[in-house]
Amino acid sequence: MAQRQFRGDDTSTWSDRFGGGGDGALTVASNTTDSTANTTLSASSGVTSATAGSGTGFAAGNLILIHQSRNGGAGAGNWELNKISSTGSGTNWTLAYPTIQAYDTTAQAYLLKQYTTVTINSGVTLTGSSWDGTTNKFGGILALLASTSITVTGNLALNGGNGTNGTPGQGSTVGGYAGGNGRGGTNNITSNCGEGTGGATAQQTSANGNGGGGASVLGSPSEPGGGGGGDGTAGGTGNNSINGGVGGTGGGTAGNAGLTVMVFGGGGGGECHEDSSTCGGGGAGGGIIILIAPTITVTGTIAANGGNPGGQGAGGGGGSVLFKGQNITLGSSLVTASAGSASSNGGAGGVGRIHADYSQNISGTTSPGLDSRQDSVYNTPAVVAPTGISAFFM
Repeated sequence: MAQRQFRGDDTSTWSDRFGGGGDGALTVASNTTDSTANTTLSASSGVTSATAGSGTGFAAGNLILIHQSRNGGAGAGNWELNKISSTGSGTNWTLAYPTIQAYDTTAQAYLLKQYTTVTINSGVTLTGSSWDGTTNKFGGILALLASTSITVTGNLALNGGNGTNGTPGQGSTVGGYAGGNGRGGTNNITSNCGEGTGGATAQQTSANGNGGGGASVLGSPSEPGGGGGGDGTAGGTGNNSINGGVGGTGGGTAGNAGLTVMVFGGGGGGECHEDSSTCGGGGAGGGIIILIAPTITVTGTIAANGGNPGGQGAGGGGGSVLFKGQNITLGSSLVTASAGSASSNGGAGGVGRIHADYSQNISGTTSPGLDSRQDSVYNTPAVVAPTGISAFFM
């Protein structure tokens, strides 16, 4: 498929590679929430003009990641790398590369700062900002680009938050796609599904793309659970069909193993409780974490896990973690995109996806298991000597 994602099989070459390092060295020495500029973005396919929701924090020469974060299913998870040539009046941008995909108003642009090195100190956590699918329509992505190295001795996190058990329980909005709210206290009601590639949360028992379905009650007593959010694997279906209660359908799989299509974990569906207004909300899905540098070393943790449910809600799906570089060292099970847990009646989330593109060496294990691909595009490009003989410098 058409793509510009810094891969050897790109149909449009990413000439900016690991960036120029103009933002210098970044050291994260205290717990920090990522405040990198991002905004909504819309554009047709194959054009260099785009409309941003805001120009704040962006300037000509900036590298950006464009991601179709949600739009009712069609195209959700498409993404590309691009560069701003001009911000025009602030929101009427001109891009250096023609767009690969069409992007609508639930797409976002995330600024890729061009660091030389990135170091996350031991005992410190850099947390990504949460996806806001209701108002801002951006967030949920944490991306780091460095011309030399990224070293994670502390922690990178963009986990889904946990649902609550209350009157009613609330689905979490922390991390990736939001969990669904619970509903209770009467017959003939349906709780909210989790947000997903199918769209925003709504009262339905069917899956919402990779968002888990809500539950429904018709008689007494009945306390069915929501369906788990999906991603790399499908979410679990909620149970408890006593007196016509219906558990939510688990969210489907989304994205792909190579993360050329990359999504948030689906939100878990909420609980329905006929004879009590106390019920549980679904856990949110994990977000998206991207690291791009010639050398990547992880001795701390990187986590994009799904959130756990409240009450009889359902777990959120694990998110997506992507690495690109020459030499990548991941340690033993330090990188996770795990599923949110099940409740007694609510389904568990599905696991997320972890992928690495590398050119020279890779080591380590992840949970779920690492999908990897060797690609020489990350080696230093050929330099033509005066004699006409090409020499490669690794």
